[in-house]
Amino acid sequence: MSKNHRAFTDEEKAKARDVDIREIGEQNGLSFSRQGKYDRCNEHDSLILKGQSFYWNSTGKKGNGGLSFAVEVLDMKFKDAMTMLVDGEYGQYDASKAPKDEQKELNYNTSYEVENTKISRDYLINERGLDEKLVDWSFKTGAVAQDGFNNVCFKWLDNENNIVGADKRGTGDKPFKQVVQGSKEHGGFHLDVLQDKNKGIKNIVFTESPIDALSYYDAHRDIEQTRIASLSGLKLESLKEHVNEVGKYNVEKGEHPRDYPLNSIVLAVDNDEAGKNFVRNVINSYETEFKLDLPTERKDWNEQLKKDKAITNGEPTYEKPKEAKRQMQYIDNEKDSGVER
Repeated sequence: MSKNHRAFTDEEKAKARDVDIREIGEQNGLSFSRQGKYDRCNEHDSLILKGQSFYWNSTGKKGNGGLSFAVEVLDMKFKDAMTMLVDGEYGQYDASKAPKDEQKELNYNTSYEVENTKISRDYLINERGLDEKLVDWSFKTGAVAQDGFNNVCFKWLDNENNIVGADKRGTGDKPFKQVVQGSKEHGGFHLDVLQDKNKGIKNIVFTESPIDALSYYDAHRDIEQTRIASLSGLKLESLKEHVNEVGKYNVEKGEHPRDYPLNSIVLAVDNDEAGKNFVRNVINSYETEFKLDLPTERKDWNEQLKKDKAITNGEPTYEKPKEAKRQMQYIDNEKDSGVER
């Protein structure tokens, strides 16, 4: 096969994505200065880096990883960028060596929670379409609360049920969403569906928001020994952290991941371009087999749940998760069979 028609393996693509974006920039004439928690490009002052993510505000370009940086910032073609990153002398990004921001104290106080949760309860049941018993269970377990401003508070709990962060969602006419200051880096809301609390977690489902996590459970009542985790967006580091926390939880139950591997990791993010790009990034970066369970007729799982309940008089309908790589290939072929990912 000629060099012009070189085909790159999944391992090579993963290697290209993991190349340090700062090193790519520096080897191509760019320099960076540390500014708080960001690195700012000296040559293009609207280009900032955080970890392996970049945001070029003046152009609207953003992305994550070495391959995306080479294509978007250096304006390289996909195959040229792959050749440079795979064949060149570039180091891999090492998060442990990145400057650490001082962790701010968590700005969440349970004393601001109110006992009367009627407003939040009505919002989740009547506006979000969630099952009444599921909502009551969420408040009873302490995973969800209402504050004095009538916000729904989705608490991030660690394996010992300590609060390490929170998402807040407004219930009024004016949209309000917030990740509370001081929340654990790469953390997120989760709920555990455990029929046997003496056994470990066997499945993980990832959604983009806490309401989507609750909606997914509402639509998939047959799941067992499962943690449904919110990424509070599309953050690969949050996915890794959730998987690590499940591993720790299972070790405490006497089930080491080597001997008790997970049955499934399901990607149930939004059915939009950002969600599909995230799925591609995940399945091309890891050898692990992922399952894909995108909402079929609406953008996110809450919208899908409301549609399904309207159609079936309160009884949700859904399809079983599909193997992610095969399903993404189908989606890609539908969109553009000539584009290499």
